[in-house]
Parts: sequence; C-alpha cells; structure tokens
Amino acid sequence: MSGITCSTTASPVTAKRKMPLWVRILIGLAVGIILGFMAPDLSKALAPIGTAFMKAIKMIVIPLIFSAVTLGIYKMGTNMKELGKLSLIAFIWFYAATGIAMVIGLALNEIFHPASGLALEMSGNVPKDLAKSVDWGKFFLDIIPDNIVSAMAGQKIIPTLFFSVCFGMALARTGESGGKIAEILDGIMHAMFKLTQGILATAPVAVAAIIAWVLASQGTKLLIAMGKLVLVLYIGLFVLAAIFCTILFFMGFNPLATLRKIAEPLLLAFTTNSSEVTLPVHMKILEENGMPNKVVSLVIPLGYSFNL
Repeated sequence: MSGITCSTTASPVTAKRKMPLWVRILIGLAVGIILGFMAPDLSKALAPIGTAFMKAIKMIVIPLIFSAVTLGIYKMGTNMKELGKLSLIAFIWFYAATGIAMVIGLALNEIFHPASGLALEMSGNVPKDLAKSVDWGKFFLDIIPDNIVSAMAGQKIIPTLFFSVCFGMALARTGESGGKIAEILDGIMHAMFKLTQGILATAPVAVAAIIAWVLASQGTKLLIAMGKLVLVLYIGLFVLAAIFCTILFFMGFNPLATLRKIAEPLLLAFTTNSSEVTLPVHMKILEENGMPNKVVSLVIPLGYSFNL
C-alpha cells in the first residue's frame, strides 16, 4: 500500500525592508514644518524633546572619543611612523578643506552681498587685534589637561584627544596587561555605538520637534528676512559638496553612493545645526563600511576639533 506524502511549501513572503533612517528624518522634517505652521503653541512646547535628543548624543561623545582613539593608537602599536603619516595626511586635508571653504565663502560674499539690508550686530566682547593678542604658549599648554576627568566633564575635545593618544601609546608598550585594558576599551566603544544606535532611533521625532519649535518661536518673518543669507550659505555648501564629490570620483569612489551612506549625519547636522551630534554617527557609519578603526578613531575626532 503506497502512502501519499503531501508536502506543503510555504509561499515566500517578501520581508518588508526597514525604512532608512535618513528617509524617516526627512519625514520628521516635513512633520515639523507642518506642526510649526499649523500648531505654533503646541510646537513651542516640543522644545524639550529636541534638547533631550541633543543632550543624549553629546553625553556619549567623550566616552566614544576616549575609547576609540585610545584603541586606535593601541592597534598601531609602537609604529610611530604610521601614526605620524596618518596625522600628517589628516592635517594637510583639514587645512586644504578649510582653505577651500574660506575661498568659496569670500567669493560668494563678493558676488551676492547676502547680509546687505540686515541689521546684524556683533554679539559679545571681541577684543581688537584678536590674532595679535593670542597667547600661543598658553594655547599649546591648554592642550595638556591638568585633570583629565575635569577635561572630560567639560566636554573639552582636544585635551581629551591628547590624553587618549598618549594613553594609547603607553598602553601599546605594556604588553599582556595592556591587551586586557584594550579589550575593555573595545567593549566600551561598541557599547557606545549601540547606545548611539538606540538614540538615533528617536531622531525623526526629535527633528520634528526641533523644526516645529524653530518655526513657531522664530516666526516666518525672520526666516524670510534671512532667506537670502541662508540661500547663499547653501549655495556655498553645494559648491563645496560638488568639489568633494569630484575628488571622490577621481579617487575611484561613487559620489552618489557615498552620499547615501552618510545621509544620516548630513541630515542630522542640517536639522540640529550641530556637528557635535554627528560625531558618533559618522564614526559608526565609517566603521560599518569597512574603514579601519585606527583611522576612524584618530581622523574623525581630529576633524571635529577643526570644526569640519
């Protein structure tokens, strides 16, 4: 007696692709604009949401810089030649990028005169002959922290960076015991990246709250008055991005694909007006896309200290 075997094959179900974070941020941006115009009173009350998001991002910057930079220097070992070469290339690029941005800004100002007609006043007390009054000896001494805990608590990037480099170099010379500390730092760094991922999940809501509050509190009159200035600013940013994309193209990279990969930090910088928010996001994305930790952990915090 022959048996009949019935095999049921489940129909393939196409898993829904998760919406990219940068798309959700754009949706949050649109929602914020609508709320800012339609419900100004509610929008003004949303300010704490955006503030909480930015504070949450800032709280992981110093632990991430310390763990990542120290670990990166440790992985280089005692190879001071590699460290010096990487630092030299980074500084050359920082000064070149800063110079290009300055030239573009000066040229656009000469062409459009964007601030004409605006009553802009200098805030704060800026001393005359500022460049001549800088105490360069004190400037370089301030790089060395008197108290590293105090420097970290004060969110001082350069002293923290200096200590992390020195600590990483010392750690590379301690042998087996240094390896144990490096494992702890590796765990801290990955925990910071996980924490970044969790905080970023709230980015669309935070962006909506920030944009809604800005529109509701500042009003459209000021935005219209500043429209020309802002427009010229973004023309400059577009020109700068075009130059960088051209450089990427000649280096053998696809500029559009690269822009898609870094869309999240770009949108966060645009909506929050803060580069500090994007630091852990940039580091996370670069490492996920195959950039060596020792490069990311040194170059990105250095670039951040240069306000790039």
